Amino acid sequence: MSAYTGKIHEAPQLLLAAIETDYGTDAVPTTANVLRVYDLQVDVLKSQMITRNEVRPFQGAQIRTPAQLNRGLKFKVEAQGSGNVITAPAYGGLMRAAKMAQTSLSGLATIVSTAPVPVTVPTPPTGAWTFAKTHAFAGLWDTTVTVTCTTGGASGTAVATLSAPASPDGSVAAWSAAGVTVTNGTALTLPGGATITPTITTPWVVGDSWTLQLTPPGTVFNPVSTNFDSMSFYYYSDQGDLRRLTGVRGSVALVVEAGIPYWDFTMTGLFNGAQSAVMPTNVDKSAWLNADIASPRTVPYFGVLSVQPVFKTARFDLQAKTNFTPRVNQEFVNQQDHDGKATITWDALPVSVLDLETAIATGATTAIDLRIGTAAGTSIHVNAPLASPTGYTLGYDQGIATHAVDLPLYPRLGGDDITFKVM
Repeated sequence: MSAYTGKIHEAPQLLLAAIETDYGTDAVPTTANVLRVYDLQVDVLKSQMITRNEVRPFQGAQIRTPAQLNRGLKFKVEAQGSGNVITAPAYGGLMRAAKMAQTSLSGLATIVSTAPVPVTVPTPPTGAWTFAKTHAFAGLWDTTVTVTCTTGGASGTAVATLSAPASPDGSVAAWSAAGVTVTNGTALTLPGGATITPTITTPWVVGDSWTLQLTPPGTVFNPVSTNFDSMSFYYYSDQGDLRRLTGVRGSVALVVEAGIPYWDFTMTGLFNGAQSAVMPTNVDKSAWLNADIASPRTVPYFGVLSVQPVFKTARFDLQAKTNFTPRVNQEFVNQQDHDGKATITWDALPVSVLDLETAIATGATTAIDLRIGTAAGTSIHVNAPLASPTGYTLGYDQGIATHAVDLPLYPRLGGDDITFKVM
């Protein structure tokens, strides 16, 4: 038998992945399902070693048999949109396999409210009205429109002031329209090109006030607690080796630092052996766009604990508890739970600006908002509405004091502990 003299090189490599219709059934990904990843780590064979502890009249190694075979993958994907707000990013399937739901938000759905929300302080409104959505919102920032009655009356008599605050980064100015006569069937113009058609059902009274929520079009990813998706992966390596993973599930984190913002995926899949196969070479990755380098010019807003710290790194980690689960007559990858956490390192602030230790000691809660990108189709908005600092580490970076802060992310109604909106 002659020795094999060839070498298997690190490059070329290729990774394909497709969403499965039925869990664990090979979705047979093609070149249309090519992934653009980097820092790929393939744990080609993970196993639980079964040792036969036989009683023997001599010493030596006991026979070991590998069992519960599975595979693991770790890789990064640049965090960027598709270039079009109504087109989902190419990594949507990966997010779904990482315990996230994918929802497209476009058209009239950008007017989030389905009815006026009464402002009850100091007193609830006396009047009442409904509206039909007639034109979509095209702004770049979520906003709340307040409708306040300044002249009471029914349709054609009631007059209102409509207003909305400036965007958090100041790039969009505050908006208002005063002296607007509200007439049934006549459109009201809102910020960002949105319009609604009102119908007053009970005459308004001066001081009555309501709010409406508007949100930009885009693709929304948020955690799920049931109906977990899975993917099939094909990993090609040099010399025509193919390793297939089915039933793949995992977790994801968004990492933002000075450099390329990226999604950090950790995946586990079922073992299917290896085989010889021709690696496809004619692949099109044009749907996978380069992310903008994170800098003051591309990260317009970061807010937490009522301040806007200068930050060095931010990691928003779903921390899905993904386990390979063996049973006698079935093997599967189980999404047990998730325990989201943000870890953010920012330049230390004096106590007079942010008393971080008191916030930790008192269990203070906060929303976290981060915006990456400034142009439609290439932006990502991160929102965690209920976080709480639980500890921090003091450090120094180039002589500047830093605080590395841990902030668990809590759900309110489920699926809202962290939201990534690509828009």
